[in-house]
Amino acid sequence: MYAAVDFETTAILPRPEYPPVPVGVAILVEGREPEYLAWGHPGKNNCERDFAIGRLAALWYKPEYRLIFHNAAFDLDVAETHLGLKMPPWQRFHDTQVMAFLVDPEHHTTRLKEIAAEYLGMAPEEQEDLFAWIRQHVPEARRKKNVGAYISRAPADLVGKYAVGDVVRTYACTLPSLLRLDREVGGGPGVRPRAPVDPRPPQPGASRRTRRSRRRGVCTGGGGEQSADRRGLPVLEAGRGCEPDEPRAAG
Repeated sequence: MYAAVDFETTAILPRPEYPPVPVGVAILVEGREPEYLAWGHPGKNNCERDFAIGRLAALWYKPEYRLIFHNAAFDLDVAETHLGLKMPPWQRFHDTQVMAFLVDPEHHTTRLKEIAAEYLGMAPEEQEDLFAWIRQHVPEARRKKNVGAYISRAPADLVGKYAVGDVVRTYACTLPSLLRLDREVGGGPGVRPRAPVDPRPPQPGASRRTRRSRRRGVCTGGGGEQSADRRGLPVLEAGRGCEPDEPRAAG
């Protein structure tokens, strides 16, 4: 059984403030209606934080559930750091961002809303309503391009529509769906043929190493103070050079 999960958080800042604090989570369990559990918004919350943790734990630790994320490293880090939910075994979760890349490594983006609009015809209408509210009611957002950094300051009922939209897209953008669409439209008018998917299984420890590298601050280019790890590889100190100086869009 599949369950898609997407956290909404405060603004994404450089370490040590990263990962950001969750204020709500959208959940879509196979065969059920999607829902948004909100506890940290300024108004219209519908549950306590501990209630949401209990709901998530039932998905995290029961082997019959396979979890789906878009950018799993982010959501798993948020869940472990702030909610105490340990990373599930690698066989039990999927990342639609990685799936999108495997379907077409040369595509211009792996952003959830963009690939859902292209592959599934799902326009991000709820985002426009939410961002309009933020620009009107959050003074700081009027001077910033990245309005998404202020999602946590909007009322939970409005954010819930946005978050549910994202979790529905995440659920829909699983690899079987993308591959099916690829077979149906690949080579059609105006559609670039997709690259074949690598049949090799993922490395069991890859996600854990990626998460650990993000926390440690490994940098692949430019800037910051460097040291060497025990293997002699250059490592950028966490929070220096690799992380953005401006708040990024919340989860």
